[in-house]
Amino acid sequence: ERPDAAIRELGKLVLLAKAWRSAPDDPELKRLVSTSETREQVLANPDARQVESFWEVLGEKIESRRDGLVSHSTWLLDLKSTTP
Repeated sequence: ERPDAAIRELGKLVLLAKAWRSAPDDPELKRLVSTSETREQVLANPDARQVESFWEVLGEKIESRRDGLVSHSTWLLDLKSTTP
């Protein structure tokens, strides 16, 4: 079981490395390989969706992995929106 898991993880790393070599400026790949974009980079992106509203936090999840990576997810409810 452990060798299979290690092989799967290694395969994911190989695919990620190949994808990053072919598109090093891709924001999603950059996030997976190194760090996320700055606030200024996100706001400068014309495709970035910007919504001004009042928000309620519905949930939050913080995960720490053994390798030190921390993932922080937040679920928000748009209190001004009339659509779900």
